[in-house]
Amino acid sequence: MTPQFKDLEALAQQEIELMPTLALTLRSRQYQDAPLEEIFDLLESVTESFAAIAHTLPIQMQYSARKEIEFFVSLYLQRFHDALYKKKCYRAKTKVISR
Repeated sequence: MTPQFKDLEALAQQEIELMPTLALTLRSRQYQDAPLEEIFDLLESVTESFAAIAHTLPIQMQYSARKEIEFFVSLYLQRFHDALYKKKCYRAKTKVISR
């Protein structure tokens, strides 16, 4: 049985979320100890790849790719914020100890 083009086109247009939010949330654990630079590199790679092929992707795949980019942006910002917060806490502790 060979699929017809119309069948493939209909399949591509179905509302399928290839990277559900839950899956992305679970993936965030994978990057829990990753250096900030590694997360930035992943974000850069995903963004460049998407920019190069976005116009060729079906709508649902574009949506999925955007969700993944948003995931890496969110993860990067969260880790960046955490790093700043830890640095501020460290400085505050150092001031208290040195007094």
